[in-house]
Amino acid sequence: MKISENLPQFNNQKALFIVAGKQEAVFYFVADSQAEELKRIRLHKPKYSDKEGYFQRKGRGRIFGSGSVLETKNRKLRKDFIKELNNNLQDILGKRDVEEIYLFSPSHMMKSIKKSLPASAFKKLKQSYKGNYCEAHIFKILKKLEAKPKIIIPKSKEALKLLKRFRV
Repeated sequence: MKISENLPQFNNQKALFIVAGKQEAVFYFVADSQAEELKRIRLHKPKYSDKEGYFQRKGRGRIFGSGSVLETKNRKLRKDFIKELNNNLQDILGKRDVEEIYLFSPSHMMKSIKKSLPASAFKKLKQSYKGNYCEAHIFKILKKLEAKPKIIIPKSKEALKLLKRFRV
């Protein structure tokens, strides 16, 4: 699809946008004023039918209480999702020539996704944004690139001194 003129055009650049959520991700390829959705992946929560984690508290012939610790296996879901994301990313990088990669992900997933990226993809990672934009249109995602970061101007001399000292 053609990119609107008031958004970044990516002329003479080939960029890959990885838009990830908790259990879904979308890959966009943007080049020469064109945006294309390459792949959409989604993992569904498994539904358990047995009484996994069911317990009873008993004593002297009575049942004092019972309950269930039926929890979704969040770590396993996250691990499976990242594995699926990596497999699809490697397939895309094998088929397409990508110069830059932009990552959009919720803050609780950002670190694990970045850590799992292949070295070649990590070198091409230009910027990462926190937030869940899986259902957002590509134009809204491109608008995020256009937004300028907020510049904080200190009001006191002491704050200015501290900022100068710790700035990298």
